[in-house]
Amino acid sequence: MNRPPSPLLHEGAEGTLRLQQWTTIQELARQGLNISDIQRETGFAWNTVKKYLAAPPPAAAPSKNVKPQVLDRFQDHIRSRLTQYPQLTARRLFHEVQEIGYTGGETRVKDFIRTIRTDRKVRAVWRFETPPGEQAQVDWARLRTMLVDGRPRRVYAFVMVLGYSRYRFVRFVTEQDTATFIRLHLEAFAFFGGVPRTVLYDNLRNVVIERGPDSERRQWNELFRDFFQTLGFRPHLCAPYQAQTKGKVERSIRFLRDDFLEGREFASLEEMNFEVQAWLRKVNLERPNDTTGRIPSQMLAEEGLTPLDPNRPYVITQGFLRRVKPESLVHFQGNMYSVPWDYAGREAMVRLTGKILSIEVAGEEVARHELRSGRGQRVKLKEHYDGLLKALRSTNRETEEWRRAKYAFEEVAQRPLDEYDRLLEEVTR
Repeated sequence: MNRPPSPLLHEGAEGTLRLQQWTTIQELARQGLNISDIQRETGFAWNTVKKYLAAPPPAAAPSKNVKPQVLDRFQDHIRSRLTQYPQLTARRLFHEVQEIGYTGGETRVKDFIRTIRTDRKVRAVWRFETPPGEQAQVDWARLRTMLVDGRPRRVYAFVMVLGYSRYRFVRFVTEQDTATFIRLHLEAFAFFGGVPRTVLYDNLRNVVIERGPDSERRQWNELFRDFFQTLGFRPHLCAPYQAQTKGKVERSIRFLRDDFLEGREFASLEEMNFEVQAWLRKVNLERPNDTTGRIPSQMLAEEGLTPLDPNRPYVITQGFLRRVKPESLVHFQGNMYSVPWDYAGREAMVRLTGKILSIEVAGEEVARHELRSGRGQRVKLKEHYDGLLKALRSTNRETEEWRRAKYAFEEVAQRPLDEYDRLLEEVTR
């Protein structure tokens, strides 16, 4: 960039920068410019740019000729927050300044933010609305790594939004397997109070293994096929390379990042899920949606969703082949579970139904455990090792007797033939 320096960006008599200039330097750095690029862009000295990239925002000098406005003393907070977290929403910042004493309206905050945001580009989209109860949209959001059960784990957000009312559901998890995907659907449908007629997805492996030219020739994920056929909704897939057709869930994920996750830290996955419930109450029950202009909870009653049948709960069952280890343990999802000792070395089928783990050998259930969270645990039942010590002693004794017999046999085999003649004579005397 070889543009001449902006006339608004110049160093003061003592090398200090106005707050607007500091904000511009910070913004150029956020866009990926290095110190030399910023120097050419602004006309500042290299050392000055370096100094103020590391400096906190300077206080804005109050004007002597202008009457202070209600937002003036909160502008530094807004600028600083946007510099650190550029995607924070105007509504989020409005609530933040309210908490520290701002008494004005939200519109004034939005207007101020609009004047200092220079990198937001307008993208034209075709907004497609669906009738009540017709559609929900679902997607995963990949988030940062955090400590879960004492070890770093990647965290994912499962997001479902009803197309008509914009009622949202969010859960944070560390697994993206199909059983988790189905369980989160069930939680979302219970949260909404029913099931929509269709659900729109991107081409997720949880949903479809191979996309065919039409729904009849698609290779659905078998576990998920059983789920949607049982519950009676129809899965729809976005057209290839047109993920924007599920724009409601995409915007919901962006809103989740900007309005909830940005600028927050969490001590655990449980804390994330607890805090997001309070956020969902606000966006679902209190705030009008920007597009519909209505509060989602008021429109939820108009959705007309199909209620879940409490007498026919959907039970998720998965099967996994495993080899029983010599210690009579089966490895599953980071933990070890015992089976009777005499099945060591055999091939087993591990079936997960809800939180119950059953282990089958040759079609017979030989062990049952409750699924444990975390990793590195050994779940053992005492009765699975009954008789093992006696069997080991017996095996060891037989092994010792065979060792002695083998040694004696080898010793006999090495004797010369005249020894056998001598022994024969002694026997026949």
